Amino acid sequence: HHGVANCIALHSLQVFYPEAHDEFVEMVDRQKIDIPRDVCADLSDEEFDQLYDSTIIHEKPLINALGAGFREVLTRDRVREIFARM
Repeated sequence: HHGVANCIALHSLQVFYPEAHDEFVEMVDRQKIDIPRDVCADLSDEEFDQLYDSTIIHEKPLINALGAGFREVLTRDRVREIFARM
């Protein structure tokens, strides 16, 4: 479900959304919600590459969020690191 996916993602995106992340964690703790963890733990290198390609293709929202140099921010290694934390 899209809402669960957003929760999983936000839990790993503190560096980009520190205030929203802190508020999110506080609400999760307060409501005792169990966010799925380790959903990318068993992915292959090929699957991580597919996730990178699927992420970086969305240029408009990435430019809006990170600026025109979003590709320097979201390197293949950094995106893999983010997904590995999920």
